[in-house]
Amino acid sequence: MDQVTRENEREAGPGKDDKEERGERGPAGFETDSEGMPVQYATTGSHPALTALAVGLVIVLAIAVAAYGTMVIDIGLPPVPGATYPYSTTYSVVIPPGQQVLIAGVPMVVVDAGETLKVVLERTPEQFAPGEPHTIARGTAETRSLGFVLSHTGYQVDAVYLGAEGDSADLSLTILTTERASSRLVKALLPTGVEIFPG
Repeated sequence: MDQVTRENEREAGPGKDDKEERGERGPAGFETDSEGMPVQYATTGSHPALTALAVGLVIVLAIAVAAYGTMVIDIGLPPVPGATYPYSTTYSVVIPPGQQVLIAGVPMVVVDAGETLKVVLERTPEQFAPGEPHTIARGTAETRSLGFVLSHTGYQVDAVYLGAEGDSADLSLTILTTERASSRLVKALLPTGVEIFPG
């Protein structure tokens, strides 16, 4: 190759193919094509509908968590006259003597578990014959959350003395309600700190 040809190549600079292989950029820093035009790549656009849906779900979830966390059940309201209780659940409860328990908010102490069950129910001595149902409490439970009343549920708690289990009394507690009771309501009506079995 003669001197003139080499000088002409230097003046002309790299060809189109050389420019593509080197990935040269234009004066503004953008990648350019073989004709020196900026190269643009397709980008994924935002989806306003999906974003709004996601925000809405987060808000609903936050409200649900707050509502559950602030739920309060008041079982101290008086019963509704003439209420019927089509729903029932039954539990077996073992109560040791001398221990005060609250059944639907009513204090009860087992004095003696023998042929008959001697208890103090709301400071009044009573005796339960085996197999005979006794109504321990009756009332209305109000469920509230975030300042709103969610439901009113009438309830009645009946106890049947099943017999002695050692020194303790084995009772069958039946919770009757005007509508299906939530697990929270059932827990509020059952005694705490004693053995409880379903059925």
